[in-house]
Amino acid sequence: MHRHFGCLAHWLGLLQRRSGSIATVFLDTEFTGLDWRYPRRLISIGLVASEERLGEWYAEIDGWSVEDCTPWVQGHVLPLLTGPRMTRKAAAKSLRAWLARLGSVQIASDSPIDWNLLSDLLGYTLPRNVVPERFDLAPRLQQADYRNALTNYWELHGGQHNALSDARAHRHASALIEQVSRQDRSD
Repeated sequence: MHRHFGCLAHWLGLLQRRSGSIATVFLDTEFTGLDWRYPRRLISIGLVASEERLGEWYAEIDGWSVEDCTPWVQGHVLPLLTGPRMTRKAAAKSLRAWLARLGSVQIASDSPIDWNLLSDLLGYTLPRNVVPERFDLAPRLQQADYRNALTNYWELHGGQHNALSDARAHRHASALIEQVSRQDRSD
C-alpha cells in the first residue's frame, strides 16, 4: 500500500512539473503479440506530449508480417493501422529529432514492454534529454477514475489499440486526474 502512495506522489509531482523543466511524454506501442510462439516485433509506436503545444509523434514500422502476429493482434490492432510503414532506421531518426525539440522529458507508459520496444527502436541509446527511467502508469490503471477516463476517451474518439490513440487517451486521463487533484488541494 505504501508503495502505491509513493508512486501516486511521484506521478503527481511529474504532472506538476510538466509546465516546468521536465515534460511528460505518454508512450504506447502495438506489437505482434504477447504469445511466446510469435516473435515480438514492433508494429507501431505513438508518443504524445503532456502539453498539446509540444505535439505528438507516430510511426508504423517495417519488419513484421501478418503471420508474425497473434490472432488477437490481427483482429484488434492491424485493422487500425493507417500506413505507410517506415523503416526502423528512418523512424528512429525522426523520433530522435522530435524528442530533441521537446527539451527534458520523461516517458510515461503503462507497460515495460512499451519502454523496451522504444529503447530497442533507438538502439538502446536514449537521447540525452530523456530521463533514463520510465514513469509507470500501471498503478493508475487500478483506479476506477483513470480507467473510466480512458474508456470515455475511446468512446468519443475511437481507436483503442492504436498506439497514437492509446497515448492520447493516457494524456487525457492524466489531465483529468491532475485537474481533480488541483481542485481537491484548493478546497
